[in-house]
Order: sequence, then C-alpha cells, then structure tokens
Amino acid sequence: MNKSVLKYMVIDLLALTVIGCILEGLVSRFIGFLLDAAPTITFSLLIVFIAVARWKLWGLIPIPFLVMSTILGGHFSEISYYAAFYSFSNWQLILSMMIGLLAIGLNVILFRNHKTNKILKSPWKMLLILVADYIIYCVIQFMFYRLFTTGNLTSVANIPFIYYTKDESGNSVENMKNLANYAEYGFMYNLFGLAVGVVGSLVLRSQGALNNAIEKLIDDKKQREAELEYMKSFGKFNFSDESEEKTQNDESNKIEEKQDSSEQ
Repeated sequence: MNKSVLKYMVIDLLALTVIGCILEGLVSRFIGFLLDAAPTITFSLLIVFIAVARWKLWGLIPIPFLVMSTILGGHFSEISYYAAFYSFSNWQLILSMMIGLLAIGLNVILFRNHKTNKILKSPWKMLLILVADYIIYCVIQFMFYRLFTTGNLTSVANIPFIYYTKDESGNSVENMKNLANYAEYGFMYNLFGLAVGVVGSLVLRSQGALNNAIEKLIDDKKQREAELEYMKSFGKFNFSDESEEKTQNDESNKIEEKQDSSEQ
C-alpha cells in the first residue's frame, strides 16, 4: 500500500469513525425516552459494513471507538437504569459488543473470493450480507454476554438495579429492573440498527459511495489509462488527416504553379 492510498484510508476510516461515534452516542443517550429498550448496535452495523467493504480487515479499526461511544452516550442518560446498563464497569457488555462486531470481518471471506464491487452491484446480495451480519452479531454478542455473566449458555444473568419513582400521591416507590434483560433481548432492539443499515446501504449504493476503495482506485486508473490511449490514438488520427490534407494542398498548388508557368 503506497503512501497516497494509506493517507486516503486513514482519512476515510477517521471520517467513518467520527460520524459513527456521534450517531451511536446520540442514539444511546436519548433512546430511553422513546422506548424501554437498550440497543447495542444502531449505526455501528452500517459503519462497520461500509468500512470492511472499502478496506477489508482494516475496516474493523473503528469498532472499539463505536462501542465506547455507545456506552458513553448511554452512561449519561438521565434515566438511572439506562445509565447503569451503559456503565463503563459493565465489561461483559462492552466485550461482547466488540466481539460481535468483529464477526462482521467474516465478510472479507466473501469479498476475497469475489470482487467486492461486483457483489455490491447486486442490491439483493448486499442486503443478504447485511441481514447475515445482523444475525451473526446478535448470536455472538448474546452467547459471549451469557458466558461472561453466568459462565454458561443456559442460565440467564440477574443484575438487579433498584430505583425509585413517585406515585400519584407523591410517595416514593421502590422499583427493580434486571439490567441483563436489556442484553438478553437485544436482538429485538437491534432491529433498528438493521433498518438503518438497509436504508443507509441502499442510499450510499445509489450514490456510488459503497465500494471497495482499492478496487475503485484500480478501476479508475485503468479507465484513465484507457481514456489517455484513446485520446492519443484520436490525436494521431487527426494529425495524419491534417498532414495528408496539407500534402494534397501542396501538390495541388505545385500543379497550379506549373500550369501558370507553362501558360506564360
């Protein structure tokens, strides 16, 4: 990878990471006011899908930043139990999210055997990969979360969180939530992330922005070389025509001169 391509990759991945972090942080910060849900992926699925499609395994670099932005946004939620769920001390959630998103790197197997841009030209193939990524993420994140919290796959974790609300009389009422349930049923909440991925990928594909960067650079270079060769051949053709026309004019002028001299 030459320096210009490396520089382009760094800028591209940095832009994707910043955009993804801002959006993920905002969603986890405010989602609790709309739904009693705590999704672990929203824009991350789309961002990592794009990054892997464009840069293959290098596209996994944004993952830890996306995960931490999700935790950061949720941690500052005004709803106490959301803030507790998206806690930096909840390492089981953080690690399971990272491992789940890393599984999207399996897309590289498909992109290696078949040209990425050829796959992405088909909307059905692209959407099928996205749905598969969603399923793989949910399964792996669920499995590792259970392993980290209970040590097995059959038990449901119990992480009680007590909070207080006011009843109609203004009296304080004690409530309790099992924070583990948000991760247990995360696949339902993460459907929002799948919807974002589907819509976003279709829009980007229509704009020609969803492609493998290396393949795109190679194709653009080949196209420029072909255009240059065409222009060269076109220039030679015109030059030969002009030369031939000039020669014919010179010969006709010579004939006219001879005729004039013979008449004299």
